[in-house]
Amino acid sequence: MRSGRHRPHAGYASLLALLSLVLLPLSAAAQQTSTVLQLGTPSLSASPGQNVTLAMRFNAVPMAEDYSVFVHFVDSNGTNHSGPDADHLPPVGTSRWSGAVAYNHTVTLPASMPHGTYSIRVGLFQNHSPWGRAALTRGTGVTVDDQLRYTVGTLTVGSQPSTTSTVLRLGSPSLSSRPGQAVTLAMRFNAVPMAEDYYVFVHFVDQNGVQHSTLNADHLPPVGTSQWSGAIAYNISKTLPIQLTSGTYTLRVGLYSMAAPNNRIPLTPGSGVTADGEGRYIVGTLTVTSTSEVVDYYGDSTVWGYKTGVGTRVSKPAPAAFAEALPQVQVRNEGVSGTTACGLLNGTDGVHPAWSTQMSNSNATTVIINHAINDQWTYSLATYKSCLTSLAQGAKSRGKRVIFETPNPTRDSGGGLETYVAAMKEVAAQQQLSVIDQYQYLLDYLNGRSPYDICPDGLHPSDAVYEMKGRYAADVFKTLP
Repeated sequence: MRSGRHRPHAGYASLLALLSLVLLPLSAAAQQTSTVLQLGTPSLSASPGQNVTLAMRFNAVPMAEDYSVFVHFVDSNGTNHSGPDADHLPPVGTSRWSGAVAYNHTVTLPASMPHGTYSIRVGLFQNHSPWGRAALTRGTGVTVDDQLRYTVGTLTVGSQPSTTSTVLRLGSPSLSSRPGQAVTLAMRFNAVPMAEDYYVFVHFVDQNGVQHSTLNADHLPPVGTSQWSGAIAYNISKTLPIQLTSGTYTLRVGLYSMAAPNNRIPLTPGSGVTADGEGRYIVGTLTVTSTSEVVDYYGDSTVWGYKTGVGTRVSKPAPAAFAEALPQVQVRNEGVSGTTACGLLNGTDGVHPAWSTQMSNSNATTVIINHAINDQWTYSLATYKSCLTSLAQGAKSRGKRVIFETPNPTRDSGGGLETYVAAMKEVAAQQQLSVIDQYQYLLDYLNGRSPYDICPDGLHPSDAVYEMKGRYAADVFKTLP
């Protein structure tokens, strides 16, 4: 949307904008306007004639129509210097915007563009009426002028450094997570082509200045550093070790050559970034917290959450309903379809290693084990009891509290399943374990009706019964010592 087109008098536009804000209730504005955010890399630099990539960011709601986005580079005199490729349609039409909207738009700067610093102002306009601009909500650090243009960053045009890239703060510089979970690092640079394709390192350094080698996230970026130019933005994911100590870690990044890993490449620290004197640049923090109670929930498809007739997972398996009822407890669903107690013990369920290894590597404080339905078809009663006993002893030897959970009634109730239920209770008594007796709870609920009333295929609960099981397990769990 070029500034050369005729536009209403600025004072008149200001009055219209003010009246529209006065007449629009605050609640309606909150519901109907999208929020424009600062660029992913808000401080850009380039030379005339070069390309510059704008990391556009919005926190959006569906708009009334599909607007175009304008981009103006405005100098200190208020003159717009953007080229013909600045205005654009976003990849997803604004009528379908919802939540976080992020995309990159590359603009070629005019070859005659004067050196200096420009404010980058963006907004939305109607395709059929270019001066029909949409009012937006301003995100942190964003300002608006009297023409409904939102300043989202700056562009410095002039001679560029030839050898040094700028390292910026992470896209989300203050992260938090738990041991065993994945954390996403939004890497950001304002770059020039480098001498070669360097590796990027990420170090996690604790409060004592100790670098944790198990947390290194060294990687080759998606675009080689020899081809870097302008705004560089990409994400990497790192799974935190389950034994990771709680605390706050500084995230320190940098570049190195594989030919000389100890020689780190000098970078320019961007806004909010500090150098630590070791060729590393602090770009954010990670706070690791762990709950006092971590529960791993083991079992077959009735724990995993198999949906009858579909084969996919129900929206809320029993462990999820259990966790919902106990928000202070971290719960992990370790159910695996088609598996048995002996398969879990021996590490042959296709997911977990042998039980001794699983317990050594697990930070769970409690394990719940629900296995019987598949065991009755696979193993003798004696073998089943032996496997349950070994599971209980192996977990207890690693300091875990062990709880057995009986299965839900199935089409085999009255034909052998109750024998395995009784065997589970017998092992629990021998090992001094608590029991969540789902079998009896649901038999009482059925009150003489067929198990098909709660399990449409005779084995797997309905969606509602999965949730019933989870809530009942949570109720029992609260009473256990």
